Amino acid sequence: MEDDFPQNEMTRGSRDSGESNHKKIRFTPLYGLIIGLTVLHLIPIWACKYFPTQDGPCHLENSYILLHYFDPDRVYKHYYDLNLDIFPNWFSHAFFVMLMRFVSPLIAEKVLLTIYMVAFVLTILYFLKSFGEERVFYSLLVFPFGYDYFMHMGFYNFSFSLSLMLLILAYWWRRRNRSGDGSFLWKLNFLLIGLYFCNILSHLLTLLSLLILTFFHQRSNVVKTINFFMALIPSWLLLLYYFSTRSIKTLGNWARGDWNYFSTIGSLVAFDTRDIYVGMILGILFAILIIYTFLVKKRRLSQNLLPSESLEDVFLLLAIIFSSFYFLLPNYISKGDLVTPRLSRYPFLMILPWLTPHLTKSAKYILGTTLTVLISIHFWFSISEYKNFNYGLEEYTAGIPWVEKNKTILPINFSYGGGDANKIGVYLHAASYYALATGAIELLNYEGIKGYFPLKYKPYLDPYEKIGALEDGMGNVHPWEYPQPIDYVLLWNSPEQFPALTWIQRNYQLIYSKGRLKLYKKV
Repeated sequence: MEDDFPQNEMTRGSRDSGESNHKKIRFTPLYGLIIGLTVLHLIPIWACKYFPTQDGPCHLENSYILLHYFDPDRVYKHYYDLNLDIFPNWFSHAFFVMLMRFVSPLIAEKVLLTIYMVAFVLTILYFLKSFGEERVFYSLLVFPFGYDYFMHMGFYNFSFSLSLMLLILAYWWRRRNRSGDGSFLWKLNFLLIGLYFCNILSHLLTLLSLLILTFFHQRSNVVKTINFFMALIPSWLLLLYYFSTRSIKTLGNWARGDWNYFSTIGSLVAFDTRDIYVGMILGILFAILIIYTFLVKKRRLSQNLLPSESLEDVFLLLAIIFSSFYFLLPNYISKGDLVTPRLSRYPFLMILPWLTPHLTKSAKYILGTTLTVLISIHFWFSISEYKNFNYGLEEYTAGIPWVEKNKTILPINFSYGGGDANKIGVYLHAASYYALATGAIELLNYEGIKGYFPLKYKPYLDPYEKIGALEDGMGNVHPWEYPQPIDYVLLWNSPEQFPALTWIQRNYQLIYSKGRLKLYKKV
């Protein structure tokens, strides 16, 4: 292929003072396409009453409890202790608490998801534009990541952390020669502290990225790199505090050696298993672009059109390092799980600045058309079950009018998977909607046992310890051992017989049923 572009702007930018001269955004068909795709992805958020996620309802519930914890007409203080520690995961809870003062919890969630999707697109554009206008085209490569497994799991803090990570790296890149500028360092620390309160994994990898980039930018000057690291004390002291106050435990590795999951971008699959084909094609496109970039760089080096060393190449190194983390690190660290699949996301983001912008117009047209089709198909696969989930959640929450205020409710779910992929437990924490509507204490609030959320169960009222395996979907529970009265028992898709059913029927009266839902009240 013949190059359509003159000498790479980014290469020239690496040789100068490091201050990029960024032109104003010109509205082009590419930006029009990106805006259209973004609006398309916002429609389902507002079109559905319930946005189907696994942990989202639980985040709403706990934020609501925080907001009303001290209300005299609530019983939250009898079951929960505040956990106002300096740990990650504060972002979404703080956001919801502030917004719920003005809007309902369901609207607050829609606002957060809208901001997330818009911020995801804008930070990718800002990140890529930092390396030259030509690379903005590659935003289409990662657009499908906006609607993925993590978003539908309700991992809001993690999802926001990826956008903030790109923002921080782009901010550093544009001002990389201001390492001694107090204003720059203050703002960088502020952004890093914000990232810490989103997700600790992204925080760690961003700090590592900044240090590696600074090391190569300073021509391997260790002293200057250490000085930069010391200037970031406010951000990494938070990490020291977090790890010094918690025991570090590791367990297993969910995808060790799982090259198939990595290469087919398995994190795109949420509800529809056909999404694996979208990930497979996208993975192939990444591979083709990586190979093509190697060939272009090799040819341009031989023609003396590129320097032997370029700072953009460090992003290839970062992608390789993060890929190795995916294959080597355990899946469970300090009560944080799904570490391995989360790690699979970072290499695809880090490789973007390294990819060559030198594509012919025909290659751009073919690639852009292919990516637009893939984005549209992935979007359809992501939302294809939304209507069914909303019917199901309406069925699940139909018993809300029968539940009195401030009572305890025990949900026992025998099925909670969503879609043929069966990866997202849409009904697992749907009882949180009862808590939001009635102020009930629902005993399937997993955040209360983790230790890195703003609320925790009082030790003697931990339902996961007292009642049993509440999330195993088998009904292996013994609610009679809970030290406080349980006012309601909610059964979802229960079999005709299970061990606790006889005790429930002897001590509770069936007051409402609809489809898969059965609601019992204590006699």
